[in-house]
Amino acid sequence: MPRKDLYSQNPEQYRKEMKEYYWANRESILANAKKRRESEKLLSPEERAIRTKKKTSYTKRYREQNPAIYLDRHLKNKYGLTKEWYARQINKQGGTCAICKTDKPGVKRWKWFAVDHCHKTGKVRGLLCNACNLMIGNIENGNISTQMISGYLQETM
Repeated sequence: MPRKDLYSQNPEQYRKEMKEYYWANRESILANAKKRRESEKLLSPEERAIRTKKKTSYTKRYREQNPAIYLDRHLKNKYGLTKEWYARQINKQGGTCAICKTDKPGVKRWKWFAVDHCHKTGKVRGLLCNACNLMIGNIENGNISTQMISGYLQETM
């Protein structure tokens, strides 16, 4: 049975077994990883570019074919959140961006609303569309100020 099927049947059991396997075979897993890294150093730049392109296309296909799994992993790895939290937050916000109230997360590759969080503390604030998330990020990081934005709008009217 493929691993994907085992995972979907019982994710907790699958993770437990994989963790046990890792610790039982840790030395050989790490040695093989080191060997792989060393062999990649010997590749020519052209061969490395071909490998990178293959990995990128595989990742893109995987994301497109398994959007729920990708979202779940992304939320867990980057923010420590669950897809249940995401669903509750979307419902709480009425299925829209917390700032502009659009129901569209963004264009093309943006299938989900972005998790807005403070870059200093990591505290999650809500879900935003791509445009609002970029705007907030630029303001928060000091690249832009609200005065600059309002000044530009007043000058161009």
